[in-house]
Amino acid sequence: MQRKKFSTHKTITVLLLTIIIFSLGILMGNYNTSKKFSKVIGLSDSLRLETQGVEVIHDILKENLCESDDVLYLNDDLYKLSERLAYMESALGQDNEQVKALKEEYFIIEARHWTLAKTRAKNCLNNSKDINSTIILYFYGNKELCPRCMEQGTVLTYLREKYNGMKIYSFDIKSESSVVNVIKKIYDIDGVPGLVVNDKPYVGYLNTEGVINLIEAQQNSVS
Repeated sequence: MQRKKFSTHKTITVLLLTIIIFSLGILMGNYNTSKKFSKVIGLSDSLRLETQGVEVIHDILKENLCESDDVLYLNDDLYKLSERLAYMESALGQDNEQVKALKEEYFIIEARHWTLAKTRAKNCLNNSKDINSTIILYFYGNKELCPRCMEQGTVLTYLREKYNGMKIYSFDIKSESSVVNVIKKIYDIDGVPGLVVNDKPYVGYLNTEGVINLIEAQQNSVS
């Protein structure tokens, strides 16, 4: 009898400890989730302020386009914004309404900067085909829609870091933005990954060498 009582007591103790540990795990999980959510909300507010700042800089640069290289720094600011948006998307999910709204705002800012870069290339750089002056539009999708988009993004990030001055603008192929849809129609982009390299569209994955070969082929056709 004594042994049986001891075993029952031990079982109850283990059960209570398990419940306590489980409860602590839930509390810690909720705390971390709440903390993460607060951080993301703060990031959202910060992003909105930064996007407004980028728009003001855009308007200032329009007036002195050929005399300033600040358009390159503005491109860096856009890239930083995209990284922070990616963090928000991973934290809250791509279907989160706040994330989707911020992405649509970001795409419009990107499109405005793209037109600025194109105007500068035409009026100030005589449409230079130098690889450092390359302008690329990149259309991507989620993993289900585009299994190789992550690879394509890595390739483009590498090229952007290697070639100072190369400008890359990324757009979600499923974006509901009328601006993005107009750009897709102009270049007849109907698949992902989709690229527009110096106004020439290409649909399908391209590795680093493939993108460089595409740019060089354009240079040779001009010369």
